[in-house]
Amino acid sequence: MSNEEEPKVEKNLISINGTIKHLKLEGGFYGIIGDDGNHYKPIKLAGEFKKDGLKVHIEAKERKGMISIHMWGRTIEILKIEKI
Repeated sequence: MSNEEEPKVEKNLISINGTIKHLKLEGGFYGIIGDDGNHYKPIKLAGEFKKDGLKVHIEAKERKGMISIHMWGRTIEILKIEKI
């Protein structure tokens, strides 16, 4: 019997290629339109990535149950982001 624990697999982890989009709804915010057509609303997007039209790759955790005034897309917590 092994003493090693099995790695924990976190649920709701997603990998996204998409484009940053500035939306003028509800005072304005940045969202991500995935190459798959889905819309994502990041909880915190670093300033260097707040550029309309920027292509990015994101590793994120979907935050189900979070409420946003923007009512746009799936809310995500970015774990890793890079320009592509």
